[in-house]
Amino acid sequence: MQYAQGRQGRVFYIRLGHGEDVRVALTDFCRKEKITSGWFQMFGALGRGDLVVGPEEKKLPPTPVFSEISMPHELVGIGSILKGESGPSIHMHTAAGRGSDAIVGCIRGNSETFLILEILLVEVTGLEVKRMPDENGLELPVFGEVDQRVTEGNE
Repeated sequence: MQYAQGRQGRVFYIRLGHGEDVRVALTDFCRKEKITSGWFQMFGALGRGDLVVGPEEKKLPPTPVFSEISMPHELVGIGSILKGESGPSIHMHTAAGRGSDAIVGCIRGNSETFLILEILLVEVTGLEVKRMPDENGLELPVFGEVDQRVTEGNE
């Protein structure tokens, strides 16, 4: 286990409007506000989107299974923001439902807001954690030197 400690920074309430791409808007916002790490919760509706709903098999590297949302779904989600190779790296998981159907997954690719999506974003400061590709090409958190704590026997 590895972990790092930071402090709560600014808190933002964000409203995305109809047709806005969730990933693009959130990434642009983080660039504008110079947010390098944080945590967010969101709820509203997704008009369309691409979700990873699991790997094809239990092996590394995983081959992702994609599922497309093509009609509006109610949405609740949570995610993290870390430094990436080319700016803010967003990782978000959501549960989306329409009628009695539900889907849970990691939003990747397209993610279009339907009507409104509300986001509460908490910036975390003093945290040196980056999301970088590992030997399998997976974008995973890599811990830096500030406030890093590593449990015994796992370096």
